[in-house]
Amino acid sequence: MKKKFVLFILGGGVSYFLKVALSSLFNVVLDFNYNIAYALTLSLVILYNFFYNVFVTFKVRGGLKGRFVRYVSFVIIFNGLDYLLVLLLNNILNLFQLSIFIVTGCLMIVKFFVFNKWVFHDQIGKNKEINSEINNSDPMF
Repeated sequence: MKKKFVLFILGGGVSYFLKVALSSLFNVVLDFNYNIAYALTLSLVILYNFFYNVFVTFKVRGGLKGRFVRYVSFVIIFNGLDYLLVLLLNNILNLFQLSIFIVTGCLMIVKFFVFNKWVFHDQIGKNKEINSEINNSDPMF
């Protein structure tokens, strides 16, 4: 679990740099309108994060369509929650950047556990482990 969390954090760091680089590329270099540039960037970053988590962080197999729908649904929920919590915390602390830092850190942990349980769980792998344990167990028990 610890290794998965570290990989999750690393993927988030790469995601942040991709967001900055791609939005700059689309807006500054390719002269896209900033709204279009950022929308395109967010779409690509969501795809990157999904596939990074499928193949690197959680290493799951199958059910990509269902996983993707659940992933995007949770991303929308978390972004809304992020926005509301930053507004709320900023009203309390009156420190906008600190509010973003605190909310981002807390939600990062929550996202990891939510994604692990409801998006990237590997039922197939769990079933194989259980069957392996049953087949390798002592016949006396």
